[in-house]
Amino acid sequence: MSGIDWAKIRKLWEQDPRDGAAWLVKEYNLPMTRQAVQNKIRSQKWTKTVSPVSVSHRRETEKQRNEKQKRPKTVARQETEGVETALAAPSEFDQKGGLSEKERVLVSEYLKDFNASRAFRAAGFAKGHIARTFQRPAVQSAIRTAVEKRCFALGVDADAMVKLLVDIVACDVGELMPIRHIPCPYCWSEDGAPQMTMERYEKEKAQHNRLRLKMLGGPDGEDIGEFPPATAFTFVDPNVAPNADCTVCHGEGQVYTPPPDTSTLSPGARQLYGGYVLTKDGPQVIVRAKEKATEMLAKALGLFAEKEEEKTVETVSTEQLLRIYNEKMRLARERQAIVDRERGLDDGVVDAVVIEKDGD
Repeated sequence: MSGIDWAKIRKLWEQDPRDGAAWLVKEYNLPMTRQAVQNKIRSQKWTKTVSPVSVSHRRETEKQRNEKQKRPKTVARQETEGVETALAAPSEFDQKGGLSEKERVLVSEYLKDFNASRAFRAAGFAKGHIARTFQRPAVQSAIRTAVEKRCFALGVDADAMVKLLVDIVACDVGELMPIRHIPCPYCWSEDGAPQMTMERYEKEKAQHNRLRLKMLGGPDGEDIGEFPPATAFTFVDPNVAPNADCTVCHGEGQVYTPPPDTSTLSPGARQLYGGYVLTKDGPQVIVRAKEKATEMLAKALGLFAEKEEEKTVETVSTEQLLRIYNEKMRLARERQAIVDRERGLDDGVVDAVVIEKDGD
């Protein structure tokens, strides 16, 4: 060990942020164990000139950074990346300079995904200071300012979101399921045999093909031939009315649910429409539930009354939601008119939009 330049080794160790001695033994091929080097470090009182970082922590940090770089960006993330970057600047949300450096980092991290726990860890706050720091008026004001700027940059406001929720709650689900009555297979049959439907044709064709393959693989190798083409059958015409004199359906026909025309759907119906699928029981329209939108709208309008001793929620009807919404919008228009007059933007015309329930 006399050939080892310990002064050089010590200087390298003190200037490297990695802690421990395992990396030192490995990288410089020291002819001694990790524990022996560690004992030498302690006995000679080597001191780091930079903040020490454990090897495991460094590897974990590098792994997270590499995974983040490899992770593909979503379209929404790409579109809003510029907005988020601009809002992350402290000058955007801390115009009065009332935040400390750690609090600025906290707000910037919180605005990325609104995950408070992750933001506090990234800012380096101790667990005991989380609640008190987050409730500080300066921190809350900075978050509100940043969110308002983001909404303005994206062209989104609270009234527009509430209006969309109202459209969803007031939507007639029947708009998504345009049920029609078409002839049954016997309505217009000329020889008493049922007319063909596309579902029945595909089913019988599949059965025929399976039987053909089975017989071809048999000992005789018999070929029963191709299944007749669709032109060989008379299909039910969905564009004519059921036969009132039909002895099978008695003029009722059969129910058919065609896919809705999405270009003519109302805004609320478009939000509820989840797709159109063909199942073994026939075509089905996938409709998203209204309950979540109703709950969000009620919260936005302040209709949830929650008591401390018993957590109960007041239920309200759609009519009450619409009435309260219209009142809120009227007050909002009045406030906007006052602001416009103060800014000299008032043209003397006030648009009145009232949402009414279907059928009123």
